[in-house]
Amino acid sequence: MIGVIIWSDPAERKAVVWCEDQGDLAFLKPSAESLEDSASLAAGDIIEFDVKLEDGFRLVTNHALVDCYQTRDLAAEIKRAGRVAVSSAIKPVLVDCRGVAC
Repeated sequence: MIGVIIWSDPAERKAVVWCEDQGDLAFLKPSAESLEDSASLAAGDIIEFDVKLEDGFRLVTNHALVDCYQTRDLAAEIKRAGRVAVSSAIKPVLVDCRGVAC
């Protein structure tokens, strides 16, 4: 599966991942095989991973960073893209208010 890190704590080596299947969020927690890799993950990183269900939670396993899509400021990029799309879609409208009671 592919997902985007939406929150991470490098000191604790934990992260929350939004998944491409738009199901429940997945949680990454430290494990022996991924101790080094999880410390470097940050919000906005895109990872490929397996999911396992444990105690009703989706857990990330076997994750790997997808380098070609890496961005450290995903939220700012989305906001910028949204502003550009909205500003290009806004068309000036002339309204004739003569004869309208206020």
